[in-house]
Amino acid sequence: MLMRTAAMTTAVALSGAAFAAGVAAGLGLGLASVGAAYLARRAMKRRGDWGKPGKDEHDEIVASLSDGEDLKPGAAGP
Repeated sequence: MLMRTAAMTTAVALSGAAFAAGVAAGLGLGLASVGAAYLARRAMKRRGDWGKPGKDEHDEIVASLSDGEDLKPGAAGP
């Protein structure tokens, strides 16, 4: 009787471990797909804003480095 109980306990434990591994893999795949969708949406949004007129990051960086002076291409900087 004890041998039968041990075999059944082992089978239940292994099936529980397999179920837990399946749940963890499912959660991991779900989180990966949500993260990939978030990054794709963010990239599409940045690409959509790319050609719009107005200040962009490059203009802001140049303005912060030049302290308001108008730099011309080829001119020596400060």
